[in-house]
Amino acid sequence: MGYFFCCLVAAHNIKAGKDAEKQLMCIIAFAYSFVAVSFMMVNTPDFGRSFRSARKIIAIQQAIKEGAQDSTIKDGYEELTPEIAQKEIEFVGVWFKYPTADEDMWVLRDFNLKINAGESIGLAGESGCGKSTVTALLYRFYEPDQGYITIGGKPITQFTLKSLRACFGFVQQEPLLFNTTIMENIIYGKSNATSDEILKAAKIANCSEFIEKRDFDGEGADSTANEEIDNDYRYVDLPDGYKTVCGSRGNKLSGGQKQRVAIARAVISNPKLMILDEATSALDEHSQKVVQEALDAVMTKCTSIVIAHRLSTLGKCDRIVRIERGVIADDYDNRKDE
Repeated sequence: MGYFFCCLVAAHNIKAGKDAEKQLMCIIAFAYSFVAVSFMMVNTPDFGRSFRSARKIIAIQQAIKEGAQDSTIKDGYEELTPEIAQKEIEFVGVWFKYPTADEDMWVLRDFNLKINAGESIGLAGESGCGKSTVTALLYRFYEPDQGYITIGGKPITQFTLKSLRACFGFVQQEPLLFNTTIMENIIYGKSNATSDEILKAAKIANCSEFIEKRDFDGEGADSTANEEIDNDYRYVDLPDGYKTVCGSRGNKLSGGQKQRVAIARAVISNPKLMILDEATSALDEHSQKVVQEALDAVMTKCTSIVIAHRLSTLGKCDRIVRIERGVIADDYDNRKDE
């Protein structure tokens, strides 16, 4: 319609004796203007989403960084060494509510818990009872409103954030894999890992077999890597399956395969504390069994905190703690039942 209108006006002007060349230039200019306007109208929803995304990015860039002097999470002054990290962990009189919660919406209430060195402890309870909050406080994503947490008898606030978090391994319900090779995803937990360390981590996580056989159950995995990644010297000593690209969010692998790669990424740094947050709850029965075998192998190597709704998932834990409305309702030795 816009083109027709431009041509109609131009024809009228030429008939009236005006310069035909200038009229042609006007037609072209008007035509491009109509194209630009129509493009903007069609993509208006995308522009709106882009503006909202831009605002979020700017807000993140302007946010106060953790560890800064004016941040609520202050950085510590002492490095957490592996020797201290593998000692007992204790929550003492911890009260906590999330910053945006109402005044009386406490997630943890006078919470007291001691986790012995090398112990695997299961945290059970309904959604919202405070299980995951316990680990969030350990990571120092938040600070307790009252009380404190210690590792090896020292308050965790005196340790640097980097050294504290470097001692932890974490496997969550929905693993996040990057759109790069399996090897790159594994060494994200330790960028300078050797080929032997990669193979050992994959074996512990029970994923070496399907990687080496390229037996992937996702949406058609691609076993090629780009030239820059392919030049990594470590690929020489690894089976070709480690060059397989996982796809966006790991969609080239099945749920159980993604979870096992995530476990390998967590164990490759030899963590002193492993946190498993609903690590098998989203898997089918077969995948859950295979992943659980990998988790059981991990739990024997370090202090472990396992979070789950189902008590069956906590069968290999030394202790099981049931949390109810932010307090410990039960705490019993699971080894007595063996």
